[in-house]
Amino acid sequence: MKTPPHSSDYVQPESLRSTTPADPGHLPSTYTALLVLGILRAPSQEWVDKLDVDGLERFLCTCADVNGSFSPIPLARTASNSDSSSPASHTPLSPPFQSDARMSYCAAIIHDFTTFAKYPRSREPTSYAPLKPPTRPDEQRNMARTTSVSTLEDRRLDARWQKRTREWLSNCQTWEGGFAQHPGLEAQCGTTYCAITSLALLYGYTAEDNWRSRVDLDGATRYLVSRQLEGNTKDAYNNTGEVDAGVGGGFQGRPGKDEDVCYSFWCGAAMRVLHGKALFDMEANTRALLDSQSPMGGFGKAQGDYPDPYHSYLALAALSMNEHEPKSVNTTITESTETNTGASIATEVAAEQPRLPSLGLKALDPQWNVAMDTRAYIRGCLGDIFTRRYANQNVSAT
Repeated sequence: MKTPPHSSDYVQPESLRSTTPADPGHLPSTYTALLVLGILRAPSQEWVDKLDVDGLERFLCTCADVNGSFSPIPLARTASNSDSSSPASHTPLSPPFQSDARMSYCAAIIHDFTTFAKYPRSREPTSYAPLKPPTRPDEQRNMARTTSVSTLEDRRLDARWQKRTREWLSNCQTWEGGFAQHPGLEAQCGTTYCAITSLALLYGYTAEDNWRSRVDLDGATRYLVSRQLEGNTKDAYNNTGEVDAGVGGGFQGRPGKDEDVCYSFWCGAAMRVLHGKALFDMEANTRALLDSQSPMGGFGKAQGDYPDPYHSYLALAALSMNEHEPKSVNTTITESTETNTGASIATEVAAEQPRLPSLGLKALDPQWNVAMDTRAYIRGCLGDIFTRRYANQNVSAT
């Protein structure tokens, strides 16, 4: 068998090369690529040298539609508006069927990245030493050549599309309490997570800290909690000691649908973004997730289904959040019992904590959907970008 050429010696065949100078950027691919760089622990020096933060900002503006939604790829521009940094006037894609809450979520995460790189609010502790500022003249010249000046006008432009997107996402909430892909459509748990998390991220850069007042919080909570199918540990096992199929504990994506392990993440993460904790039966949910494992490895959509990477990852993500759920502060609950005379007596008993197995999974950040240590590493690398590129510019701009 012929040994494949080393990657550094490989030349792509002409038939496989792009016929255009460059393929357009793609929002979900950009979001995924940035997280993968953190997961693979790309050296901080490579982030500083190679990540085009200003280009990411321009890319977001080219994908922003005038109604507040985001297209997965840059939208077409009119001849009268060739300035790619302005989302004001352009010809939208027809039909923009993918310009939904999922794209807004990807845009909000990418915006979070660029903000930490250019206007950091805080730095999380990292396990490595921050890079030192460039000292050699050649380093300083290269840094000046690859960095453009960020002005206050850029930040005002940034605020305009943020405001439109926040309003558009709020209009996606339906009478059910959940959020739809577009305003006026049926709510679904996946897009509910995307909308809620996007709002939390985008309102985080304004003076309006109480962003939850902008949505129907009670309706959203009721919608998410109601998606868990009934099931508890007492009903889990039949007389033979085996788990009964279809007992419940998992989540459905919409009313009337079967449970699907991916919605344990979408619903569970959305609750944690809204309230900072789970408001559902974690013990039954963990059991339902573990029951969805395949004998060949991985997780399927539900018990007995073939495994796939998508459901395997989201099942592990949901299990991680359950495992690392903070313990309840209230250790007692009040129970009422009736006496023989019909009187009611209130007694305090110890609250039963969920009996969750220790799986050894890393803690997960429900907003970025990545391990907490990876989030800290990425923020550290973005902080190094700020130190090397933007710190002096922000001082001079103000």
